[in-house]
Amino acid sequence: MIVGEIMSQPVLTANQEWSINTALRLMHQHDIHRLPVIDEQENLVGIVSESDLLRVLPLSATNLSVLEQTYIFNKLTVAKIMAREVITINEDTSIQTAARIMVENKIGGLPVVRGDQHKVVGIITETDIFKLFLNMFKATE
Repeated sequence: MIVGEIMSQPVLTANQEWSINTALRLMHQHDIHRLPVIDEQENLVGIVSESDLLRVLPLSATNLSVLEQTYIFNKLTVAKIMAREVITINEDTSIQTAARIMVENKIGGLPVVRGDQHKVVGIITETDIFKLFLNMFKATE
């Protein structure tokens, strides 16, 4: 079985100029934990996870006021937080290879890209692989 058969698509992506608040809001609205980040030509330039974003939240122990914290948080962009070195796969990659890559690199998802420009066409996550595993053993009920 190949990634293209079980990947999540269409994939939600983030713009690198978005604020952290915008990216977090999208993740919470769609109950997802990572967003591939694209440029103006829709090429993959990075990836940002929910944990990456939550790590930069203003701390309540700071001397800044709530308004100052909110202002700073709204000015911080995805480009400043995202991982720029992204491990990707294509649609023809086997599920076993995708799972091995995730385990070896301790990551929970892989953007699925097509072409030289790395156009994002989907994403495969550990949840997708778990669902496949459950379906294979008819354990979803």
